[in-house]
Formats: sequence, structure tokens, C-alpha cells
Amino acid sequence: MAAKLKKAMVTCEFFKNKLFVFVLLTAFLLYSTQSAYTLNAFSFFMVKVYPVGLDSLSQHAWL
Repeated sequence: MAAKLKKAMVTCEFFKNKLFVFVLLTAFLLYSTQSAYTLNAFSFFMVKVYPVGLDSLSQHAWL
């Protein structure tokens, strides 16, 4: 399978390296888990700084 463009920076052969794909997926999993914990902890830190309940904080967070 060839790339549609001859000057393509990333071709299909780039993803045939199984180790690279495994490392890429593992890094994505680690970074997404880390960011989820960080965003979750942020709401608990806000409750400590400002006397607001978690239920009202979560309701106003997406407005």
C-alpha cells in the first residue's frame, strides 16, 4: 500500500513498526490517565480553596 502523495511525511509503512505503535499507544494511555487525574484533582483543590460543594462546582464548570 503506497501513500497517496509521493512527498508524504508519514506513510503507511511508518505504522507497520509494531514496537512504535505499541509505544505510541502506551504513551497516549499514560498521558490521558495523568491528565484525567489532574483534572479530577483540580475540583477537589477548588473545594479546599473556595467553600463550594462539589455538586455546584460540577454544575457550573461546563457553562
